[in-house]
Amino acid sequence: MFPWDTLADVTALARSHPDGIVDLSVGTPVDPVAPLIREALAAASSAPGYPTTAGTPVLRASAIAALGRRYGVTGVADDAVLPVIGTKELIAWLPTLLGLGPDDLVVVPELAYPTYEVGAQLAGAQVVRADSLTQLGPQSPALVYLNSPSNPTGKVLGVDHLRKVVGWARERGALVASDECYLGLGWDAQPYSVLHPDVCDGDHTGLLAVHSLSKTSSLAGYRAGFVAGVCMKSLVESGVRLSVIAGRAGQILRSMMTPNGSALLQRWLEGQGVNVITKGRLARIERGPRVVMDTQSLEADLVILATGVRPNVAFLEGTGVEIDQGIVINDRMETSVPCVYAAGDVAQGRDFSTGEWIVHALQPTATEHGRAAALNMAGKNAPYRGSLSMNVLDTVGLLSYTFGLWQGREGGDSVESVDAEHFHYRRLCFDHDVLIGAISIGRVDHVGAIRGLIQTRRRLGPWKERLMQDPSLLMEAFVELSRPPR
Repeated sequence: MFPWDTLADVTALARSHPDGIVDLSVGTPVDPVAPLIREALAAASSAPGYPTTAGTPVLRASAIAALGRRYGVTGVADDAVLPVIGTKELIAWLPTLLGLGPDDLVVVPELAYPTYEVGAQLAGAQVVRADSLTQLGPQSPALVYLNSPSNPTGKVLGVDHLRKVVGWARERGALVASDECYLGLGWDAQPYSVLHPDVCDGDHTGLLAVHSLSKTSSLAGYRAGFVAGVCMKSLVESGVRLSVIAGRAGQILRSMMTPNGSALLQRWLEGQGVNVITKGRLARIERGPRVVMDTQSLEADLVILATGVRPNVAFLEGTGVEIDQGIVINDRMETSVPCVYAAGDVAQGRDFSTGEWIVHALQPTATEHGRAAALNMAGKNAPYRGSLSMNVLDTVGLLSYTFGLWQGREGGDSVESVDAEHFHYRRLCFDHDVLIGAISIGRVDHVGAIRGLIQTRRRLGPWKERLMQDPSLLMEAFVELSRPPR
């Protein structure tokens, strides 16, 4: 994410100086990692299961407490904190994650860390460098980056300046992302977080504060940090009238949820004030915008279409690379052209559960594809076993997970448990005594056990009937079946 090639010529020139080079290109920590941190990591190292994207409640609570204790930030909700594997990586992908494109404008500081601009370019968005709002004139950006204290100048933005940026951005519907990597390193001025009540009056709507542990805790090599603020959920909490059209089937999330699970999620959404429309078909979208259905019409300020993912493979026409749903690959991630590999959303890879070759447009699949492709490109013989279909969804604070063949298999068994009062739902699907698919809503415990049992294809034996009677015994089954035979 750092364009090192742009420094190559000046680096060579500097190295030719008789007295050597003073290299300030990377501010890497040199202080040792504190023993307390190392001991805590060692104590938590026996964690064989997959972590949740949102992290543990204890981790999120620690981040919230640190924001309050160190920077005076108040009012951060538990579900408004997200751990990230490196804040540089988050910044680089943020415009893409927000769905920005060629028609969107991203504002970055005039003299700044290059990853802000690189991330915007990755998304295909326009970039403008500006340190004052007057430089932007009538333009309405989609994303505004702040960095205080600044890298590399050390400049600290005052409270009045931050308040003006926040107000200006909100008038235009822009998201403000404040890179606060150096917030604890003020020298002759007091830095403020964009989430501080003096800056935002306690309203975090449309604000993201990005915090790295690289400098404050010498954890650059650990790639650890978090982002705090409110984005999508704030639409509901700010009083926006949000409507969701379920589509032709009349069931929300039909492609990843059973009717019982969808009904639970719909009831949750409606309880949050969301208008869920399950009857009628979309006819057209008119100027305004205005959504016209065969049953009603909706006046809107913003229309979001969830159209799915289509691999961008047009550039490969005429190259000899075989294209089907995506780029056709073998079990070593190699395309039909020798020594050319494909991975991620464009690759038509093996499905773990069915053995079929399909496009899995999922982040975990992209990670596994990339690892397998790298090993094989490096000369290793590393056949890919297939990717497990899974989805993780945050529905205005209610988490749901689907794994594998959650619809079940013909001739197989399945069991559902519903706790409507607490919005808990679980479905387990079996092929003989092997767990092949699952859905979990409202419960983040046992998710690692579910995935582990599915991917190991472990035979459950008597545990299958026990789980059919009580699906909540998943962890007990996983622990006992994972013990080595005596």
